[in-house]
Amino acid sequence: MKSEVGYGKSEGADKPIRRRLNIQAGTIVRVVAWVVAGALLATPPLHDWPVQVGLYADSDTTVVVTWYSREQGHVGGCGGPEPAPYDSFELFFQPVSETSWTSVGRTRDTFMAHDPQHRVGRYSVRGWRGGEVNWHPGSYDYAATTVPRHFGPARLHEVSSGDTSALALGFQYLPNQGSHGYVIDTTTTDNGPDVYVTDYRSGSPGPLSIMSVSLVPWDTGAHVSSRRYGWHTTWLSSALPDEQSMPPHWEPFTPWGLVCSLPSAPLAVACRTSGGNFALIKVLSLDSTSVELEVWYQQVYGLRLTGH
Repeated sequence: MKSEVGYGKSEGADKPIRRRLNIQAGTIVRVVAWVVAGALLATPPLHDWPVQVGLYADSDTTVVVTWYSREQGHVGGCGGPEPAPYDSFELFFQPVSETSWTSVGRTRDTFMAHDPQHRVGRYSVRGWRGGEVNWHPGSYDYAATTVPRHFGPARLHEVSSGDTSALALGFQYLPNQGSHGYVIDTTTTDNGPDVYVTDYRSGSPGPLSIMSVSLVPWDTGAHVSSRRYGWHTTWLSSALPDEQSMPPHWEPFTPWGLVCSLPSAPLAVACRTSGGNFALIKVLSLDSTSVELEVWYQQVYGLRLTGH
């Protein structure tokens, strides 16, 4: 009897304790749930915010890379807050002949100058926030590039050869790939072409030269309707040692001119357009009526890098 009474008292005394523990445990769970929910609402969305990357020539062999953090224009989804600003940015460079990215440096600015040591390649930026990287180079942002636009092999015909399928070449209108570039009949004064192939006389006895289209009105083999002005002036170097040679420093007439003779093939010649862009032409083969060539056009204004 005593044991039963004692057991009953013990049971009755223990129930309030267990109820209090259950209440406390429930309260803790609810508090933790509210804390987690609050943390989720207060934490920016887990996105790798990309940036828009651009560049321009700082000199004829160096660049300044700029970027815009797109998080600045972000409006939080579902009423969420905008992401915190980045603490710093890191610039990366991937030379055209390599598969890995090399860090150029880290900055709090949204621009950085870079000397690529005469190499061309792609640039990418990643952002750092709270000591942690928030996106990886090349995976989310819009990488900028100094890699020249390539075209060819293609055949360009001498202006008086009778084959009018390809008489002149405009660098800024080059397609990415294909057997035909942007070509134009030289009986017009369209501002599209930059260079053409000619022996500068009627017929095609040779030898051939690559010339600035500004000479077309005086070319007796071009059969232009009138000597109107408006043709582009494209400057040409003398023959270069090889296709990886960098175009000469720009100085009118020294060593640039309006004509590059083609004594044999293969050879390479640098070009500077009237707009200030550089290109490199590799002559693969030639005969008395046509030239087979490849082109690398640097789309960054003023940048003299045409390696590939």
